[in-house]
Amino acid sequence: MRSRTPIERPWAVAGTVGAVARLATAVHQRRAARRYPPRGSTIAVGGVRLHYLDRGSGPPVLFIHGLKGSTAEFTDELLDAVAKRHRTLAFDRPGYGHSEAPRGRCSLDGQARLLATALRRLQAAPAVVVGHSFGAAVALRLALEHPDTVAAVVSLAGHTLPFGGRGSLSSRLATAPVLGRPFARTLVTPLGLALAPLALRRIAAPQRPPRVYAREASTLALRPRQFEASAADAVWMDREIMAQYRRYPSLRPPLLVIHGRDDAVVSINEAYSLHRLVPNSRFIELPGAGHMPMFADPGAIAAAIGRAWALAEEEL
Repeated sequence: MRSRTPIERPWAVAGTVGAVARLATAVHQRRAARRYPPRGSTIAVGGVRLHYLDRGSGPPVLFIHGLKGSTAEFTDELLDAVAKRHRTLAFDRPGYGHSEAPRGRCSLDGQARLLATALRRLQAAPAVVVGHSFGAAVALRLALEHPDTVAAVVSLAGHTLPFGGRGSLSSRLATAPVLGRPFARTLVTPLGLALAPLALRRIAAPQRPPRVYAREASTLALRPRQFEASAADAVWMDREIMAQYRRYPSLRPPLLVIHGRDDAVVSINEAYSLHRLVPNSRFIELPGAGHMPMFADPGAIAAAIGRAWALAEEEL
């Protein structure tokens, strides 16, 4: 048998690594589908099927998750507490969780339009819209562009102001014109599985993410389709937020800004700045809470959402 030349050997190793990575990715996707099937319903809007949870009855509340997330980040404890007094809806954003990804990148404006259409179709408008992390930027775009669907906005550890970021190296690689798709569909899953536990602990600190949530969140986030959607959001979000934040002072619905004092992902200073920008806003600081305040005190979050509806009713 002919031995490989020095030039051939690296390509052979790369081919073997790629084949193993593709196999690991395929196994991971099958396992994710089996372990974490959809828990809710779907609705077709704008040519995309969106997955959502729908609980309770009463004045509606819409939850929008953040970057790399899904409906799983809103714990059953929180959703059930809110559903005691409200119709409680939580959507997987396009390309995340169990929602389909549209062709091409789904901009902030596109995500807001899909959610507005879904709220109207489900007869759940106007709703108090709760956006976590980057989901708060989506919630504010929804309020700016479709104010008839929003009774009030709750920014929960929200990233709503531009800070000049371009996304992580992995996000930039996943959105690269030629290398992006091969990278997302081979190396992301095996590399991510090794790094996910540490990343989740850092994001949730000083709280510890619930074990059930941590398993589901990392499993869903590392599927190629969801990673591509979150990478596009990460790379483009600051440019898109830049285009909307100057409009915040004109926001019509009431705004409630909730932020953990110990948030190491989005500085509480960003929350203070948002509060100062929006005249019709209130601020709630949560001592000891990090970037996932629903893990720290879901009861306090549920109570704050009730307060947001009270503010909205004063405006109606």
